[in-house]
Amino acid sequence: MRSSAFGAYIVVLVCALLGWILTLAGNATLNSVCDDSCRYYFGLSWWVTWFELLVLLGTIPVVILGMRVWKPAALALLATLTALTMTQADSWLQSKGIDPYYSLFPDRCNVIIAGYVVLSICNLTLILILGLMDTDAAPKQPANSAYSNSVPPHTQPTYPPRG
Repeated sequence: MRSSAFGAYIVVLVCALLGWILTLAGNATLNSVCDDSCRYYFGLSWWVTWFELLVLLGTIPVVILGMRVWKPAALALLATLTALTMTQADSWLQSKGIDPYYSLFPDRCNVIIAGYVVLSICNLTLILILGLMDTDAAPKQPANSAYSNSVPPHTQPTYPPRG
């Protein structure tokens, strides 16, 4: 299971990086035709784009270098970014259809929408792959007690010794 999940991780990571390039290109091309008055549209879009790259690169130590303690954080950040990329795809889809300025550039809007859709799909797939890789990062309960690391009370000697 480990080798097949690792291979799937590499494929999905490459697809996610290609989706990130699409998103970056879409942001850049739409930003290039925008004057200063409409730049506030791009604040969240740029933030999501660069944060996505950082999180994608942050999954590499978890999978390849074996830093399993980062696995829950990577899963949480991927889940958050999935919601953000889906929201951005919907936002740009609405802007393309409603906004008279951005409707002049449907191809540029389609590039950024495609990038966010690819990132959303890859993020969901990465969540599944990271969840399937192994369970070593999950904390385990001690075998001798259900609630703590202490020895169960019935196995400890009583003091002073009886008898």
